[in-house]
Amino acid sequence: MADAQSSGGQQERPAFLEPTLRIFLSVDIVGSTNFKQLIAAKAPEDTKLPGAEGAHHPGKKWLDPILQFYDQMAARFAHEWRALAEAAETEFHWSAGVPPRLWKAVGDELIFSKALGAHQEAYVCVAAMLKTVQGFRSTIKAHSSGLDLKCAAWIAGFPVNNAEVVLSSNAADLVSYDDGDFIFANLSRLHDTRSDASAIRDYIGPSIDTGFRVASLASPRRFVLTVDLALLLSAVSSATPATARSITPFSYYYHGRESLKGVTNGVPYPVFWIDSAASSPLKDIEDRLEGLTPVDASSVKEYCERYIERHEGSHIIRPYMVNDPDHLFKHMPGDHKSKLAALQQYWQFEQEKKLVEKQAAEVEPTSGESPATDADAPSPIEDVKKVIITLQNRHGPKGPVFEAISKFLNAQESSSDALKELSRHAGAGRETPREEPEGPTENQDDASKATTK
Repeated sequence: MADAQSSGGQQERPAFLEPTLRIFLSVDIVGSTNFKQLIAAKAPEDTKLPGAEGAHHPGKKWLDPILQFYDQMAARFAHEWRALAEAAETEFHWSAGVPPRLWKAVGDELIFSKALGAHQEAYVCVAAMLKTVQGFRSTIKAHSSGLDLKCAAWIAGFPVNNAEVVLSSNAADLVSYDDGDFIFANLSRLHDTRSDASAIRDYIGPSIDTGFRVASLASPRRFVLTVDLALLLSAVSSATPATARSITPFSYYYHGRESLKGVTNGVPYPVFWIDSAASSPLKDIEDRLEGLTPVDASSVKEYCERYIERHEGSHIIRPYMVNDPDHLFKHMPGDHKSKLAALQQYWQFEQEKKLVEKQAAEVEPTSGESPATDADAPSPIEDVKKVIITLQNRHGPKGPVFEAISKFLNAQESSSDALKELSRHAGAGRETPREEPEGPTENQDDASKATTK
């Protein structure tokens, strides 16, 4: 999470526009579709009457493990995360940050998310999910040997490369505009629901798409990772002593490059994974036969750094958290600073424009009132002056729209005063014209008589 910045008189960045890095962790049931189909086909018809002794739900046999997964997975994950976070904070003084929360359920898949304050928090989240899955695996396999769990994790930065979208809220009336400016409408909702835990949110963008594509390569053994997350984890692994007691070291593997639809324009994407299967003699022998060996964390870190550098300018960037104690993940790219500044300026400009439009509409005559005549109708400039005076009396900083309109009105008033002063001085130096009498003068009458003679 970034700290608010202000420079050169620019307003402090609103909290909802602060750069945020989020981690997403997916856990999915393997073999659930086949399990449900087989159980449904074998299940005898239930002829018992409702309420009769021994009556049960007709889909109980396939529904039980799914509901147990929904009911217990979130609680077990929260427990493991809390235990690991407290242990790491005690041993390494790592900041735990906010706990992960369930983002959404997609069929038999649960996806959790958390805002990261430091890169070590990502490690704790993945380690907690790994321990949760390994502990719950025997529980779900008790229903059927064909059931298992698979995991994936990825990260995404907001609000530059990706976007957070507010879909609904029970605590706030969501703003709706009929002018087609949906981006400003969503920014307003983000602003209004910043501290609303009941708001339903979605996360969209290229990093989210990449995460879901990589997740499709997961298996009960392969806990797959995106490249940028692999960089965070391997950096922690490289810096953590082998004698660490609070966290278990990961076994990293390189899957190779895969062509993922819509990711990196079709160029094969590198996939790393950590081993989520329990150790066994048979698995160890198979690994030796296949030549499958783990990769040291320093090699993973070096590869990920070079890969990200090669793709500079795309959505694949070195992840950053501006409050991270490690300078490696603290630096915000220059183009992100400019994009955040532009987004903040857009938000302030549109917000003030909407406010000016609302204030101007309030000074218009209401229905039932007779419209003013041309003689007594106030000018549009006077209406705008009323709005500006209203805004001046409000506390808080003023934005670019307010300043621009104020300067324009001051210039208008200065020009009007200057013209009045110029007219006054010009009038003082000019002779007053004499009034012509209505009838002929005495001299004119004598001249007329002389001409007649």
